[in-house]
Amino acid sequence: VNPDEVLTQIQRERLETARTSDRPVMIVPREDAEALCELNPDGTKTWRFHADNVRDFAWASSSDFAWDAMVVDLEGTDNRPMAMSYWPREGDPLWDLYSTHAVAHGLEQFSKHVFPYPWPVAISVNGPIGGGMEYPMITFNGPRPEKDGTYSKRTKYGLISVIIHEVGHNWFPMIVN
Repeated sequence: VNPDEVLTQIQRERLETARTSDRPVMIVPREDAEALCELNPDGTKTWRFHADNVRDFAWASSSDFAWDAMVVDLEGTDNRPMAMSYWPREGDPLWDLYSTHAVAHGLEQFSKHVFPYPWPVAISVNGPIGGGMEYPMITFNGPRPEKDGTYSKRTKYGLISVIIHEVGHNWFPMIVN
C-alpha cells in the first residue's frame, strides 16, 4: 500500500503503465535488480500490506528479484487484478517470457469457469522449491532454466502448468474453504 515510500519514480511510472497494459511491463528490470544488490546494507525500506478476506499471508523479498506486471480484464466483473512475477537471475530467461502470462491465463480461466477472482493481485514468485505452493494472492513456483540459460519443453511447460495450478488454489482452498 506504500509504493511512494519503496519504489523509485520510474518504477512507480512503470507500475502505473502496467495497470493498463495487456502485456507484462518490467517494473524492476534485471539491471535495476543488480544495482539494488550493490546498495548500502543499511538502506532499508519497509513495505506495508493490506488484504481483505484472506485466511493466510505470505510474501517474498530479495534485492535480486526482477519484477513484471500486467492487468487482467476478467469477464463478468469490474475487477481488474494485476498479474505479477518476481524472479532472481537464476530464473532468466524462462521467467520473463512465461510466468506473468501464465498467471494471467490462470486468472482468466478460473474466473470464467468458477467465479471472478476477488483480489487486486496474483503473484508468481520463483523460489528454491521444485514444485509450487499457494497462499492468497501469491504462489511460489520452482522451475528454472539450466545454469547456461537453456531449458527443455518439459521445463517450460512445467513452469506454465505449475503456475496455473497454483493460481487455481486461490479459489480452492483459499476462497472456498
